[in-house]
Amino acid sequence: MEFLQSPFIVTLGSFATVVAVVAVEAIKKLREKELDAQRELRVREMEHQQRMKELEVALERERVRVSV
Repeated sequence: MEFLQSPFIVTLGSFATVVAVVAVEAIKKLREKELDAQRELRVREMEHQQRMKELEVALERERVRVSV
């Protein structure tokens, strides 16, 4: 158990802790960017669907106008 108190092990443990914290933060930021991209994609998809519905309504109006 003396090896756990050696300066080398304490230094290595401190370094490993810092690396772990930095890695977790980097993964967290990456995940946030991914969620933002997915959210933006959903918004664009909903806008596209709305435009398609508007075009369908306009097309149907034109069909009715032409058939009259």
